[in-house]
Amino acid sequence: MNSLSRILAVAKKEWRLNLRFPLEFLATNAVSPLKTAILMLLLYRGLLVNGSQFGLLRKDNYQVFVLVGTTCHSLFLTAMSTFRFKMVSEKYWSTITATLVSPASILEVIAGFIIGSVGFNILMAAAILGGTAIFFHGTLQMYLISMGVLFLLCLMGFGIGILGTTMSLVFEGYAFFFDYLTQALIFVSCFYYPIETLPRFAHAFIRALPTYQATTLIQQYYLVGYHYHFFMSVGFVALNAVILLCLPALFLDYSIKKYGLVGY
Repeated sequence: MNSLSRILAVAKKEWRLNLRFPLEFLATNAVSPLKTAILMLLLYRGLLVNGSQFGLLRKDNYQVFVLVGTTCHSLFLTAMSTFRFKMVSEKYWSTITATLVSPASILEVIAGFIIGSVGFNILMAAAILGGTAIFFHGTLQMYLISMGVLFLLCLMGFGIGILGTTMSLVFEGYAFFFDYLTQALIFVSCFYYPIETLPRFAHAFIRALPTYQATTLIQQYYLVGYHYHFFMSVGFVALNAVILLCLPALFLDYSIKKYGLVGY
């Protein structure tokens, strides 16, 4: 059984596990995220009046801003939390290899998990972004590029989640630092509210965050089209996605081999 076969075996198992209870899985990954979108749509509908503008937000475009932002937030949060939950709460790290014909490395498990877990969530995000593009007269090119950026954001979420997994499995006493830092990251990434809502002194730091860059790229693309440094920004997001996925995966592999598992 070669490496690719083991990766696909993990992916297949993860896909089947996700669909054990399809209605519950659908509600968690499709219905629940819409609650945030509905809340923000109602809020902006009341705050914005004709002619007013707040950052990118106007009375005639806030729907696009919110739908894109909540889609990015939901996919990123799911990618970040799912792997950690499975590895820690469900003892995924010790049960997955027992179901395979030959043992898989931690890197193969991670690759298979990403393939098996991201599929449905990407499809849901694709449906929302596609519906938004159709309703607001977007182009196919706009939609495809936006999906590419969204996928990069998803990879960032998986990478950060792998780092949280390492903290929970190997450095258990410090895992709370990860929780606080990720909560702060989500807050300052401005997924569904404009950067103008936060203090001006923090804007330079926020704009350097790849999570903020990815979400804002899609929102700006849908609202005003792409600017002259658009593809440079896409390259920045792609580079960070690779770094944030590969380094935590290697760190998890190294940490387990060197220190072992704590508390299990």
